[in-house]
Amino acid sequence: EKKRRQKCFKVGPVTMTKTKAKELLRERIVSESGVSVDGRKTVGWFVEHSWVPQHEGNWRDSTRAVNDELLKYVLDRWGNVALEKMDGVEMQRWLNDMAKTRSASLVRHCHIFLRSIMSEATELDYCRKNPARMLTIPTKRLRPVLKPYLSMDEINALLEAAKDQPRELALLQFILTTALRPSELFALRWGSIDFGNRTMVLFETVYRGKIRDFTKTTESGELPRLVVPDLAMEALYRWSKQSKFHGQE
Repeated sequence: EKKRRQKCFKVGPVTMTKTKAKELLRERIVSESGVSVDGRKTVGWFVEHSWVPQHEGNWRDSTRAVNDELLKYVLDRWGNVALEKMDGVEMQRWLNDMAKTRSASLVRHCHIFLRSIMSEATELDYCRKNPARMLTIPTKRLRPVLKPYLSMDEINALLEAAKDQPRELALLQFILTTALRPSELFALRWGSIDFGNRTMVLFETVYRGKIRDFTKTTESGELPRLVVPDLAMEALYRWSKQSKFHGQE
């Protein structure tokens, strides 16, 4: 027959202050549980002094700016909460509520951040167990993206409206037939286009109004060469003939 056994120990004399008693009790818990770091540190403190320094070395300047903005959502809600007080159920409720009013991208990023932060806090012994290990993305509550594409009637209307504007027509036909991102399209130069072979090379992209080398997803020196569809090439050729930059790179 199993019997419950309770472990007791004397913390100190009754004249001891409550603060001192808590400190001694915490030391005893740490010694028996194996937790070696103070879990009373807040999430905000941990992010600033541990999590960010571990990751920022791999961030571009643009990535840092975006992550700083996204982390504000996590820190505004959880920054003042002690790591040992983080609760998985409360974090899941917060994500569920956020999914009702915020974009799917923001919800996914907050989910990633919480899991990463709490996983590292657990690894460094700030928590005995990872309270974020079972967090899920509330996909059924995410706001659907309404009509993420243009109908053929809308595409034809755009092309018709731009028929007397060589530049706009060329850009529209380029983006509709090549699937270039806007950041890639608006960074193209005449020197990027090989009219003879009907190809183009992506040298640069535009990000927040600034030109940067096309090396985000490729190794340095490795530049993609793409075949340009006939419709886009013809429109681009007509535009180049009328452009004041014709013959320039």
